[in-house]
Amino acid sequence: MTNTAPVSPAGGTSQPRVIGGFFALLLSPRPGFMLGTADWLGQTPHSDNTPMREKKTMTRSISYLQSTIVDLPADEVWAHVADYAFDLEWRNGLTDMTPYPQGPPETGTTVHEELRSMGTTMVNDTTITKIGDHAYRFVGGGASGQVEGGRKVVAIDPGHSEFTYDINLTLNGPTRFFGPILGPILRRNLGKDLQRFRALVEAAAVPVPDCASLRATSARRP
Repeated sequence: MTNTAPVSPAGGTSQPRVIGGFFALLLSPRPGFMLGTADWLGQTPHSDNTPMREKKTMTRSISYLQSTIVDLPADEVWAHVADYAFDLEWRNGLTDMTPYPQGPPETGTTVHEELRSMGTTMVNDTTITKIGDHAYRFVGGGASGQVEGGRKVVAIDPGHSEFTYDINLTLNGPTRFFGPILGPILRRNLGKDLQRFRALVEAAAVPVPDCASLRATSARRP
């Protein structure tokens, strides 16, 4: 359990300039570049009649988990966690977080996410696979690999609760070489995001949404 201290919600966090434009090149969806690299790694079949080398899955996994204690009841904290639009307020670099259908997370809900980081926009499309008591799990992925994870809020006592966010990334192709660099950066950034979440929620910087009202709002949309 990590109890992070609140920080001012104003201003974003600067991303480390560790790998710059080269990392952006690897993450960018350039079919020709990616195909050539994959062929060099022996991941694509030969075009002639010579025996094809055994294909190998070349991946690297990064797992990270962060949590924060919020001085509010679990129901109130969960209402913010379940509001996808609120992610744009506390997740640094997030430019799109669109669920379908609109409303709080339900089993089968799909979410389109775009995150600007380290000079490139990383796109993920995920699906909610399981809903629990103040919790959900998701799976999906994008151009750089697969992602799975979950969010949960647990009541500590009537006035305090813990919000935990865990993520597992499986990086594909040449992107996997940056796993040792990306891991610490992503863990640190998620910790800062949760600090921002706590500060915004406790300061009542936005109105607390209600899951029932979220459903009603989505039902009124064409």
